[in-house]
Amino acid sequence: MRTAIVEAGERQWRVELDGGTPVSIRLEFDGPQPNAFHLPDANAETVEADGFVGDTTRGGSVNCRTVTLNPHGNGTHTESIGHIVDHEVPVGSRLQQLLMPALLVSVPRIRLGDTSERYGGQSHPDDEVVTREDLEAATSRCDPHGDFLRALLVRTRPNDPDKRGRQYSGHNPPYPTTDALRWMRDRCVRHLLVDLPSIDREDDGGQTPNHHAFWQPSEDDHDQPPRVERTVTEMIFVPDEIADGTYFVDLQVPDFALDAAPSRPLLFEAEPVDSASG
Repeated sequence: MRTAIVEAGERQWRVELDGGTPVSIRLEFDGPQPNAFHLPDANAETVEADGFVGDTTRGGSVNCRTVTLNPHGNGTHTESIGHIVDHEVPVGSRLQQLLMPALLVSVPRIRLGDTSERYGGQSHPDDEVVTREDLEAATSRCDPHGDFLRALLVRTRPNDPDKRGRQYSGHNPPYPTTDALRWMRDRCVRHLLVDLPSIDREDDGGQTPNHHAFWQPSEDDHDQPPRVERTVTEMIFVPDEIADGTYFVDLQVPDFALDAAPSRPLLFEAEPVDSASG
């Protein structure tokens, strides 16, 4: 069994490298797949040219398919600040650490009209939202010292398995309040992972207030540069058998020179070195 020793807070943790659990959604090109923002489904088409057929079941020597997808609407994906600024910030360049301290929390979805929190863009009282109050309570229970808040994974309840193939387009899916995003920013969360199609409302009036709240400095730090090291991963799926708590995450992203790319976050359990050896 391969293991690694990783530091978080003032402690060392033993991580079994062969025990990672993906919390991404497997993209089925010939089956149900999640979809958002009215984007076309992801497609994989067999290459055929000059007598060559890229399909061994049809007599081809190899399998070869051309994939067409849009990361923002076709399953689990990770975004850089390049998503909201004019200059290119390749998402593949934002992730240098293999195993990052991570906290997994589960929170309910409630009506926006039932909370004093607000959303910075177009909204409606009946919208379902994730609040700062619930996130703060959940993180305090699981990680009272904040040692694992480098990455935050948010699982919303109810956690129906049909999230793996849900059609979000035109259904105004849940999103966090802007108060929640500002709280994450102020708690120095570098990598946010959510099981929602976006951290902003589907129709937000073109403002994307939550993306800006996460990546831009706070009002008190307006003279500071944007937080270019941060990433947002959307449309993860965390099965119920994975308990809330502290983990390490390997956020696997291809080296795309784009603002977003498909991703495969791997979640690893960790054990304090002193208890593992004692």
